[in-house]
Amino acid sequence: MQTNNNSIVFSDIRAIRNVRIENNGRFLVPSILDEGIQERPWVTPIFETNSAKSAEPLYYEIIRGHCRLDAVAIIQAEMPEEFARLFKGSKVKVQIITDITADEKERLKMDFNRKNLTNEYEIQLAVNLLFDARCTEAEVANQLASMLGELTSDAKGKKLELEKMLSEEKDPLERINIQASIRKIVADCKRGKVQTRKAIYDCPTVVLDCLYLKHTGKLPDHYESGAFLPVLTGNDVSKLLRAFKKDLKSAAEGICENVTKSQPGACFVELFASISAEKRNKSGKADSQPRKAMSRAKIVEPIDKGQIESKAMRDVIGYHGANPDIGSEVIGRVDGILAIVECVQRENTELWDQCVAVFDSYTKRKAALLVKAAQKSGEEL
Repeated sequence: MQTNNNSIVFSDIRAIRNVRIENNGRFLVPSILDEGIQERPWVTPIFETNSAKSAEPLYYEIIRGHCRLDAVAIIQAEMPEEFARLFKGSKVKVQIITDITADEKERLKMDFNRKNLTNEYEIQLAVNLLFDARCTEAEVANQLASMLGELTSDAKGKKLELEKMLSEEKDPLERINIQASIRKIVADCKRGKVQTRKAIYDCPTVVLDCLYLKHTGKLPDHYESGAFLPVLTGNDVSKLLRAFKKDLKSAAEGICENVTKSQPGACFVELFASISAEKRNKSGKADSQPRKAMSRAKIVEPIDKGQIESKAMRDVIGYHGANPDIGSEVIGRVDGILAIVECVQRENTELWDQCVAVFDSYTKRKAALLVKAAQKSGEEL
């Protein structure tokens, strides 16, 4: 891989394949207006097929810096005078990457800098890109480890048990073995989640379209308005993949015409239609029975019964139950608390596990105190 710092005309830079649904670099506009682009985006030249190496590239494809360059596009469209001030001759400073393979180019895109992926559909696109670049399941799991969600309850329990053993173990060799076991539990869990996403990758593209609708609330652009796409479960995806593999086998044996992800065979089409019809009927039945509005007493009932542990959740329920002691500002405060919780859960699984362990310890102590108080009350009676 060769790198070279240079300046190129902004209109010659293009985003060809990106895992973000929207680049949305607006959050970077203020800093670029003040300081310019501090870190050069990475681009690679794309030449016409079979052209001589000395030929001029058709364009430059973005490898890293989609959000930064989207911010530049916003400045160009909305603040042309500032664009002219910042980018003389409409040229942007970039780092040009050459002498890389197509697979290496795609793998290099897996760097999300300041803005990590959080949308499940975007994470699936990242998984697809890495599998297209011929990465193994283990490589995908390692590359996207921080984005694959928290551990399953079973894996989390085993991990906590081993961490307790580790805190009590003094022998250096045993500590190394326990640490290796902890890493294996985490790796196996992450790999299992990748295998679930691999099934979506291996399925026809309509399955990915269903995921897009589920996590964006919008139909993909190539569907007509009002088209129905089902919300698929992991079990649905497994069944559909088996059906698609039957189609692929039939095509390989010459029993049917060529089968592709964009044009699946009869087994897949029939099963997908059946699943869609079943879910559409269930959806219709649910929609035909409007929900009754809950009374204030019903809304705050969990609080009155002492069933809500979280102070933040009690505030939210109280707000929706029209508690006069709770103003609208409570939503902003609660949102701040929950945003921190979700950030820790998503970005630092080790710290999250420690928080869960602290809370478990607290609830056990609280339960013990309640039992003790109950026993004391019984003795006094």
